Parts: sequence; structure tokens; C-alpha cells
Amino acid sequence: MDKNRALTETLDVIKDDTSGQKINIGQLVEALEQRGFGPILMGLGLITVLPTGAIPFVPNICSFLLIMMAIQILVKKPHPWIPKKIKNFSFSREKFLKGIEIAKPYTKVVDQYAHPRLSFLMHKSLAPFMAILVIFLALAISLYAYIPFMAAIPALGVVLLGMAITAKDGYVLIISLILSAGSIGAIPYIINAVFDSTS
Repeated sequence: MDKNRALTETLDVIKDDTSGQKINIGQLVEALEQRGFGPILMGLGLITVLPTGAIPFVPNICSFLLIMMAIQILVKKPHPWIPKKIKNFSFSREKFLKGIEIAKPYTKVVDQYAHPRLSFLMHKSLAPFMAILVIFLALAISLYAYIPFMAAIPALGVVLLGMAITAKDGYVLIISLILSAGSIGAIPYIINAVFDSTS
């Protein structure tokens, strides 16, 4: 994968390596798994950020998968694994492709500024910290999902984290950390909002 087109190329890979009216999770992971965990994190995050994130249960499934990916990073599993039942979960390919076309002008701008920087922040020894961050962001996604479209906020943190890993860009990592801190820090308020709306 071209590290200078990490985000846009992730979208292109999903578009070109999938077919049919639906995209299932198995297709998505198979399309990205040879490119490492960074693009997979981007792919799962983008599903929630783009219009497909409004489809019921999609943010929750992505949250579960992100936790699985993070655990596999922690145990240093070389290739991602997901349960067969989750692999078969599908969503509208047409809706996802429409979202890709809307997002591409923005991803191209972001890609122009992403390149290897502050390499000490991207050292392999920090992988466990990033995996734990993904777990917290995944939990935030599952909670934010109770409020329409809000799950896109922590999911964007995941996208930027995956981009930082792929492009080895410490600056993008810092932006991801700031967004992630805000998303995770707001969890108590999100919980209160959810309980208030159901009471």
C-alpha cells in the first residue's frame, strides 16, 4: 500500500476487491488483511464514519471487530482472524460506495499531508498502547451508537489511528490521540444522555 495515499487507497481497495449488492465483513477483512492491521482499522472505522454507520447494528459489529483486532495485536497474531458468523454480516455496498465518492475529495487532501514523521512515536514497542486505545475507542463507538450518527466521532479516531500506523505518521497519531481523548472522556455524558432519553 502506498503510504502517501493510505486513506484513499484503503477506500479503493474495498471498492475494487468487493462485489455484489452487499459487502460482508469477511470480504472486507480479506481485501485488507495482506496490508496489515492499520488498513483494517481504517476500513472498520470508515464503515461507521460513512453513511453505512447509520445502518442498525453496523457500529456495534464494527466495535466488536475492533476489540478482536486489538486483542490480536496484543498477542502479536500475524494475521487477523474473525468468527465465521461475524464474517457473514453484510451491509449495502451501494450505500458504502456512495459514501466513498463523497469522502474521496477529503481523503485525498488528508493523504497529501500524511507521511513518515516523528518515527519514535510509531515504534513497535508502542503497539500494545495503540491496541488498548482501540479497545477504548471501540467501547466508545458501541455507546455512542445509541445516539444517531454520534458513533462516527470515536470511529474517526480509529480511522486516524489506522492511518498513522499505515503511514507511520506521528503527527496523525497525535491528532488521533486528541480526538480519542475527547471521545473517551465524554463517555460519562453519553451514558447520561442515553439513560435520560430512555427514562
